[in-house]
Amino acid sequence: SILTRTTILGSKTNGNDVVDMAVYDMDPTDAFEEDSLGYFHIQCCQTQPNEAYPLPIRCQCFDAEAEAYWYGMESGHVGTVAFPSFGRYAHVPAHRGAVVDLVPASRGALSLSKDQFKLHTAGGMTLLSYKTKEGEDNMCCAVAQHVGSSTVIVGRENGTLSVYDLQRTSRLLLEASVGYQSVLKLKLVNNLLACGTSLGSISLRDPRSGLTAQAVIQSHAGPIVGMDTQGELIACAGMNMFRGQLVPDTLVKVFDVRKTHQPVANVPFGPGVAALSFHPHSTGLLLLSSDAGVSMFVDITNSDEPAWFHVNCEGDTLTAADFLPSSEGMVFADSGGVAHLWGVHSGPKVRQFGGPLDPATAPSKLSSFHSISETDSFTSLEFPPLSAVFLSAYNGEEEALHEWGPRVVDETLYKNSRKADFVHYSPNPHFRRNISFRAVSKATANLRNKREVGHKVVSEGKKLRRKSRLPPMYRNIEIPQSFKRIRNEEFDVSFYNQTGFAGLENGMANCYANPLLQVLFFSKGFRDYTQQEKWLLNSEDEFSLTSELGYLFHMMSICPRDHPCQATNFLRALRHRKQAGLLGLLEAERGVPGSGSELETAKDKSLPMRIQSLCRFLIEQLGREENQVCGSCTVQHLFGMNVNSEISCLTGNYPRIRKSSTSYVLDLKYPRALPPDKASCNSFIEILRQSLHIEQEMKAWFEPAGGYMQVHQVKSVYSLPQYVFMNCNIKSEHQMHLWTLGHKTYRESGKFWPAETLYFQEDQDRNEAIKVSDRPGDLLPNETGRVNVYELMSVIAFSADEELDSFDKVQDVAGHLVAHVRIGEGIGSKELGTPEFTINEAEGSSSKQDEGKDTLLDTDSAAIIANAMVHLKHENSDKSNWVLFNDFSINPTTRTEPGKLYGLEKIPCLLVYRRSPAQGMEDKCNTETLSTTAVSAENYEEIFTHLVDAPPLNENLAKTPYTFAKLDLNVETPGPKMLLGIDAEFVALSAEEKGEGPSGCEEVIRPPRLGLARVSVVRGSGPRKFVPCIDDHIQTLEPVYDYLTQYSGVQPGDLHASKSTHYLTTLRCAYIKLRFLIDKGCIFIGHGLKKDMRMINIVIPPENLVDTVDLFHLKPQRRLSLKFLAAYFLGEDVQVKEHDSIEDASAAIKLFDKYQELERAGIVKDTLIDLYHFGRTNNWDVEAALNWKGNNESKNAYE
Repeated sequence: SILTRTTILGSKTNGNDVVDMAVYDMDPTDAFEEDSLGYFHIQCCQTQPNEAYPLPIRCQCFDAEAEAYWYGMESGHVGTVAFPSFGRYAHVPAHRGAVVDLVPASRGALSLSKDQFKLHTAGGMTLLSYKTKEGEDNMCCAVAQHVGSSTVIVGRENGTLSVYDLQRTSRLLLEASVGYQSVLKLKLVNNLLACGTSLGSISLRDPRSGLTAQAVIQSHAGPIVGMDTQGELIACAGMNMFRGQLVPDTLVKVFDVRKTHQPVANVPFGPGVAALSFHPHSTGLLLLSSDAGVSMFVDITNSDEPAWFHVNCEGDTLTAADFLPSSEGMVFADSGGVAHLWGVHSGPKVRQFGGPLDPATAPSKLSSFHSISETDSFTSLEFPPLSAVFLSAYNGEEEALHEWGPRVVDETLYKNSRKADFVHYSPNPHFRRNISFRAVSKATANLRNKREVGHKVVSEGKKLRRKSRLPPMYRNIEIPQSFKRIRNEEFDVSFYNQTGFAGLENGMANCYANPLLQVLFFSKGFRDYTQQEKWLLNSEDEFSLTSELGYLFHMMSICPRDHPCQATNFLRALRHRKQAGLLGLLEAERGVPGSGSELETAKDKSLPMRIQSLCRFLIEQLGREENQVCGSCTVQHLFGMNVNSEISCLTGNYPRIRKSSTSYVLDLKYPRALPPDKASCNSFIEILRQSLHIEQEMKAWFEPAGGYMQVHQVKSVYSLPQYVFMNCNIKSEHQMHLWTLGHKTYRESGKFWPAETLYFQEDQDRNEAIKVSDRPGDLLPNETGRVNVYELMSVIAFSADEELDSFDKVQDVAGHLVAHVRIGEGIGSKELGTPEFTINEAEGSSSKQDEGKDTLLDTDSAAIIANAMVHLKHENSDKSNWVLFNDFSINPTTRTEPGKLYGLEKIPCLLVYRRSPAQGMEDKCNTETLSTTAVSAENYEEIFTHLVDAPPLNENLAKTPYTFAKLDLNVETPGPKMLLGIDAEFVALSAEEKGEGPSGCEEVIRPPRLGLARVSVVRGSGPRKFVPCIDDHIQTLEPVYDYLTQYSGVQPGDLHASKSTHYLTTLRCAYIKLRFLIDKGCIFIGHGLKKDMRMINIVIPPENLVDTVDLFHLKPQRRLSLKFLAAYFLGEDVQVKEHDSIEDASAAIKLFDKYQELERAGIVKDTLIDLYHFGRTNNWDVEAALNWKGNNESKNAYE
């Protein structure tokens, strides 16, 4: 099919059956010679440049007076494009649903949606809004020009025509009906109104006589899809019936309203019409376009000689096509939100005598009433020292605030009141002549101050409820949005972390995984496994979960307690697992394609069930990655349970089926009913036994029988790994009651639920299931198997934000997850100087680093844990080694706290048991494969050199000189003496989420997710000073929501291999190169580096970090921007139009040189005082700083 741009090939076998079929796309220009009658493509306008997946344009029109093009979107937005620049002028949200029609009016344009119509100015302001009745879905509209532009006619789905007068506040003038058919199209033709309907007819109505019917034209068998008029001519396209189905009619029919019986012309158009339009000045010249962009000009008097051409929509569907009223051009719209301008010359006009749009004016700048601006740091304000809980952490739901109720207007005042607009006026009943105002006011005091009695105001508008049973350490704490811009630089995270461990930041999508990540971090065998060279230097797999966990664990090992880590890179890799979305493990993000209603619908609403599914999915994915990379089975040895299954058929003499498999998580199985008289008989050990050995009858596929049969299945776990993950699998009220009753019974007997220590006996012949007990004397080693001891290591629990009355409401109640982790033995000392603690062998011990191995990559995590214990403040007398991880809030707890439930406000989700250190690894796995395999210096340098010499991902850059000179390790040796300037730029991968805050105002609930777009490293010393050695643009495999070009300098297309003109690489390669320079001890210089490095998920030791924002900061005043500092000290105007990371990094190096010069002269403080005085005097004006005479010497020195 030439006109639809596809070729279908089929091969026939066995008679007429088509076995193989293939569809190929071909260029339409190969099929015919293009002839666009002098029109050519000029430019495109992206109506939604910041949207990764823009929505389609539904309708379009041209302004009646100004040089402007109007468009209506599927999203309900209405916008204007200015001529002749064809650039966006306005883009505003107009309707909640799609814009179905758009017509020009005298003062702008009229937009129509299903339930209302609005009148807009070219700048986007709404002049008029009218909401129609419910159930009357609007389909189309037209402005009756002969009556006046103030009259609008609306056609509806129920076949009604309604006439409104816009000058009388949208007064409904009259209504008429066209029958039991929907009105789809409205056009004015020769003083008549042509109504295209869903039954393929065109009803001609006279607006001058109450829309009375004049004639009916039967055009098509199906609905009208396109219609336009010219003089007395009506051209329409519609649908036709073919084999009982509606298909596009290949004939476009042209009628003359003076001869309504037969069409005056039938124009063939094989691809099917998506849009049609008459030429404004050539009678009978018609433009036809298909949804694939195939278009033609045809004269209806001679349709045998059409002129074909093609509109390239780049894979999108063409939705609209119209001539400019001046006939100097055409505009085509597509489903990608792009408008394509064609013309006979480069500057077509909309109308011959149309006026230009008024230039947009910037809003007036408000005068500052204090000494800091919105971009300044809050640390410039002096806060009093706090000894109690922060007010931002106060939970307003714990106590109700009793305030005065609302005022009540006495009914006697209403009787004599009169209303003007929306205000009621009532005479004072106590007013009398010759009476003083004071006396009248006193007499009316009771009426004026009357209020509701017993009114209670609860914070955030929530219902008053009982005080939460949960201790404060379980409270969900988020960084207030007032701190979101600078995050943890001003929010005192150390107030919530009284230990030396690193927390994880919340407030981002999928951060519910934080407790599971903390548990995996304290699993020493797995932590050492992720620190091996094959994972840390894995540059092939961009989204390796194991590698990202290794980088995250390394960051958590060295990150200070007042700076929580971000798991953004790991969550990014998790989002790229398609199965994670299908399993309901991912949360939706605003502005991310495929992350809206699809993920919200698939997401498991129950947070306890979701974390259990994530645990199983994550460990399975880690095992698959290991098999693909090296083929070993370390993950299986660490987490895999060997399971035997036997299936026998209950009917027939069929052989049994025996299989062996690996399961990474054990689901606890509960009894179906809880007998009232035996409520305490089901202990934790009994539940665990029936979970290790499962027998059930069911109907399933039985291979020997070749069909579904009633079978008996037995599953038995015969071997346990180093770490045993157990899903609590609580799904009903009676299962939760079993935990509550069990905890109460065990507490009275001095035991714990769940058991702190478990004893397992494995069958060496693997014929029987594992035996389990919580008492050491029940199982004795024998010839059959030995006894392995497991200790409870972690409990992940769901903490509800509200008290639950019923377990069934768990998925409807907001909450979060916490993790109880058992760290080591004896860490309960109150004195920080002389702590009493020992680290279990399972957690490792500190050891000296071997020579020839890298410094940071060879750091033993156990030594980090030991140092963290020094700062652990624990006030319990039992010297517990349990710690509660609640995101970045970390608190030591008692040994009984993990088993406490607090009613239904705390629900256990995951239990983790680890093999006792005395058991060791033994025959389970090789100890050497689980120890930390540090990266040797030779291999590290070889990998770095390979990545530096690697060609970019965009092959078209091979012949273009790079913007940097590669780092040659044979000439330049990275080390503590090497100074490097660094700067990074980011793009927004999702939109910020907003909602109503406690004050009733709109607030940012979740900030946008940022992704690294560019990182530049500039030499700061040596003969090649100021020469960049790294300038990487990071390829994005996710749709970019906003390029933030004004702040990042990154343009659309810079991060795509097919379009970029920069050195493009992957995030993993850029990460490894930066890690190499950091691990070698290089000194990094930059402006605002702490924030940038946290976003990249890299931690630079404080001794290797020089931040110019801190060097030139006079406490407690505001921090200064790089632009102002460069202008004041260097006389350079940086960031003129956009940010450039090389320019910013070079400026930071020059500022550091200037600081060293001031330090040598001993005038640093005096210079800072003069700097701040100059800034306040000149209102921090950059132009004034550039003209300051004191920066000439620095400027001449660098020149």
